[in-house]
Amino acid sequence: MTAQLTPVPAPDSLVELIHRDVVPLYKDYFDSQGNHNCLATAIFKAAGSAKEEASGQSVWHGRKEHPFDWRAVTNFQTSNEHHAACIHAKVSSTVGLGFGRPKPPQMGPDGVTPLPPKEDDEISKVDKVLNPLCTHTFQNTFSPVCEDFWQVGTGYMEVVRRGTGKTTSSSAGSSRVPAGTITGLHHLSAPDVHVYLENEFYEHHYEIDSPEGGAVRRFARFGDRDGFLERVKGGGIQMTGEKPNPNHVSEVIEFRRPSTLSRWYGFPDWLSAVALIELVQCLHQWKYDFFLNRGVPEFMLFILGQKLPTADWLKIETALKANIGKGNSHKSIAVNLSSQDIKIQLEKLGMDAKAEDEFVATKQELAVGIVTAHGVPPLLAGILIPGKLGASNELPNAIKAFQALKIGPAQRIFTQTLTATLGTDTGLGLTEKDFLLKTINDEIDLELMDTMSRMREPVASAQQKGRNLKDGVKD
Repeated sequence: MTAQLTPVPAPDSLVELIHRDVVPLYKDYFDSQGNHNCLATAIFKAAGSAKEEASGQSVWHGRKEHPFDWRAVTNFQTSNEHHAACIHAKVSSTVGLGFGRPKPPQMGPDGVTPLPPKEDDEISKVDKVLNPLCTHTFQNTFSPVCEDFWQVGTGYMEVVRRGTGKTTSSSAGSSRVPAGTITGLHHLSAPDVHVYLENEFYEHHYEIDSPEGGAVRRFARFGDRDGFLERVKGGGIQMTGEKPNPNHVSEVIEFRRPSTLSRWYGFPDWLSAVALIELVQCLHQWKYDFFLNRGVPEFMLFILGQKLPTADWLKIETALKANIGKGNSHKSIAVNLSSQDIKIQLEKLGMDAKAEDEFVATKQELAVGIVTAHGVPPLLAGILIPGKLGASNELPNAIKAFQALKIGPAQRIFTQTLTATLGTDTGLGLTEKDFLLKTINDEIDLELMDTMSRMREPVASAQQKGRNLKDGVKD
């Protein structure tokens, strides 16, 4: 892409102004008056834009708007690599390792050699029971829910039941199943879900917006489907539009990160990094503009003493324009003039090395700030810190703290929520023990990792000498 240029100057013009293109790498945010807003201002304006009708009671009835623009923050994954790495690390550590705690290995006849695990032991009971209820697998459904949990503070899962009589047809085929049996589990995109408070008793349901412009759907809280339908039938819920179809009302399981910052929704832990993410975007935009529209060569050419003929000036102008655009910088120009009265002056305009160093240092500082807001060890986000903090045993120690202080509490929320919903009298036969999530410590031997990181000889060489790495570091 080349820059936009002014028309060819008149013959008596000595200077041409070359306008550069502005190609934004990221979405800009403007208010209704056209004023530019920073990201933090833009995403939090959503909370104050909602209008709710007062009920005259102790609480406000109606739809509860999100405390900030959830859809905007979900797009951050495509604009900042360190933020995306932190989100992915949290999701993988929280639910990506699966369900079930590792069993102690069974020993063979000699009492020393462990037997290989059975195939049934490698598949958790949760996966066996819930995989048939999902479009792909329960892991494919559960991971996006957890991603919403870490991105906006709340994740939602749809639970499908069909029919209100004694029996109903299964959504999977023509077989008959008892009424109330769960027939499907699906991920609900968090930005499309809103809490709708019905009365002063805090009874509520969920409004589900359609991203494709369809009608708003209303889903009940898990376990409150019959009560929700009774309130709709009795006129206890003031709503516009069509009333829900009793045979097509899903239920919602809400996984909420507790916080005092919002009464109706969870709140993520990383929003203090919004300003840092925007600064990184500004750095990238500045760098992008430099390479895209650098309208100068490595030097500026001044022709003094005499005005060049129009044809000669146009040739020089064409040579200057050839240096504009991505991939055209760092070129030179050769000029051959016959008049002895003309003086040529060169002014070097090469890139300042100091500015490049500042760019790298500033980006590194902002990256560390972003992962700090997330509470993720820098190494898991691809950041190497030199010095004592970057010692060989940093990663094992950081992962231990990460599991204990960040991932463990989140896994407890997921386990308790699943136990209180899918683990109740639903006919699935799942208990709290089945919903225990694997931890990082279960999958990675951190003590062994710490020993290997501080060894002075290769692991293979140590094992050939008969050394047991689980004994720790040598004195």
